[in-house]
Amino acid sequence: MKTTSISTQQIATLKTILGKKLFAIALKTPSSTSKKDVLATVKACKGRRAMSQTAAVDGILRVANLIFQARYDRNVRRTAPRRQAQFVGGRIFAGRAVLDHTGRLAQRLRRHKIGPARRIIADLMPSLSGAVSGHIEFAADFAGVTFAASTSKGEQYSSRCTYSKTDGAWTATIQAGWNLHVAKLGLARVDGMPTLAALAVESDVDGEQIFRAKWLEKARGFAAHVRTGYIVRRVIESRTYTAHASSIGTARSLITRQTPASLHAADERAAAKAEQIERLQAKISAKLESGQLNGYAPVLVTIGDSLAVGNCGSGTRNWIAKHLPGRTAATVAEIVQIPEEHPRVLLACLHAILRAQPETLAA
Repeated sequence: MKTTSISTQQIATLKTILGKKLFAIALKTPSSTSKKDVLATVKACKGRRAMSQTAAVDGILRVANLIFQARYDRNVRRTAPRRQAQFVGGRIFAGRAVLDHTGRLAQRLRRHKIGPARRIIADLMPSLSGAVSGHIEFAADFAGVTFAASTSKGEQYSSRCTYSKTDGAWTATIQAGWNLHVAKLGLARVDGMPTLAALAVESDVDGEQIFRAKWLEKARGFAAHVRTGYIVRRVIESRTYTAHASSIGTARSLITRQTPASLHAADERAAAKAEQIERLQAKISAKLESGQLNGYAPVLVTIGDSLAVGNCGSGTRNWIAKHLPGRTAATVAEIVQIPEEHPRVLLACLHAILRAQPETLAA
């Protein structure tokens, strides 16, 4: 309660300083907005309170950050653990959970809280020759969401072999109330990447959800990076599209590029022959899925092909690190042999084929 009241007082003070129009801008400004974008908005605001542009920008960003932190603190308080109950002389005292004297129920409750997140992160991390352990903690605020991984020497393979196995350990600090604020919203794993924290952001587009988020992106070896940005999810013609990006605008543009209409418009000739492109796409996809590659096998698929069809950079790098570590390109034949194929991967293959063999359009 103390944090929220202090934030409320500060916001009220800033509202008086900024005036009605600048404060209205501050309420609509995400906390991650750059000073350059806020400055452009301030310059375009007519009839605002007289003050320097620098002071106006600082005040707007201060309000945005206070609101963001207040919302996060509220979520933390809602999911904060209640006092644990204990049996004392056969009676149950304060708290909703009932613990036996050995604490076994407390252990089961903790496993229930961290189990889903631990399994999803463990799926992302590779196996090693030795033992791999994982640990989950809960963050007090959004900034405290982190991830760390390390390797060490384990036991020897055998008495005759002097080489040691490689052990691994990782620790993930995730959002408090992860099951409620992430997993229940269907964000536990988006495009193959575990979501460590997610806070809802208001959207002015129907059928769209925006989340300020932190997610885990697979890196080379026994490592992963925490990325901070936005997850945008939108339903278009009964189909759900998602994208990760550092800004809302970039994520929206990635979703737009994922739609069939956008893919057609990306190439002028394809746009002029929409029906022919649809037939070709179905034909190539069917051949790729059935393994009948014909002349498409040697075509090289690059990261650019993946981005061109609307796949986000994080998802592309995550997929490469998992299936083709250290590579920046692969042939269609190599990609279709990977067991875990994804429709968007085949879409990148399609784009590479159309780019490398434009005469295919006339076939």
